[in-house]
Amino acid sequence: MKWYRFEIDEYLDSTEHLLDSEDLAYRRLLDMYYITETPLPNDIRLLEVAIRLNKEEFERVLEEFFVLTPDGYRHHQADMWLKKRIHQRDINLQAGLKGGRRKKVV
Repeated sequence: MKWYRFEIDEYLDSTEHLLDSEDLAYRRLLDMYYITETPLPNDIRLLEVAIRLNKEEFERVLEEFFVLTPDGYRHHQADMWLKKRIHQRDINLQAGLKGGRRKKVV
């Protein structure tokens, strides 16, 4: 996914208590989540390398905003947004296979 919806007010409300380094970690983790369209790996060392931060800088963020599952670290809101985007992508693909949007009748 090349872009995602970013609700600034919601983000600020839920992250105003974070330190600057934690805020940066959260944004990088979210970006990784959306770019890969998959849960974050549960391998902390891999996450350190991927987001270029030490585990001390993002450990609290993982615990607060993500849930560890057998698939990896999941983010509920990101999962909902990805589900909508993937559904719309499938609809657009089917429309494209049928020749795209209907022509406007003048």
